[in-house]
Amino acid sequence: MTKADQNKWDTLHAGRREEDKPSVFLQLVFEQFGSILPPGKALDIACGRGRNSLFLAQRGFDVIAIDISPVALAEGRRRAAEKSLSISWHQADLEQIELPGRPTTSWSISITCKDR
Repeated sequence: MTKADQNKWDTLHAGRREEDKPSVFLQLVFEQFGSILPPGKALDIACGRGRNSLFLAQRGFDVIAIDISPVALAEGRRRAAEKSLSISWHQADLEQIELPGRPTTSWSISITCKDR
């Protein structure tokens, strides 16, 4: 991605009011399997303002959230702080990123859910 891509996403997130609801897919997973799904590590790729990250952190997951937009990440951090949730936020170009963790890291959940 280029600086133009980052600017596009910054503009989009600056003018958007995102719901607190996680993606429909993630809601369905937890409705059906939440009682047997133990908390673990979760990677939220292209997290935007963090609605899925917040949802998972509230359920005890250790969440790493990655997005290109510092505007979106700032809003995610603010919302996490309001809820006293610990999420590791990272700004990165997803076309060039080396994912956090060692090559042997296993993720309990890795999501890129977009309901649009």
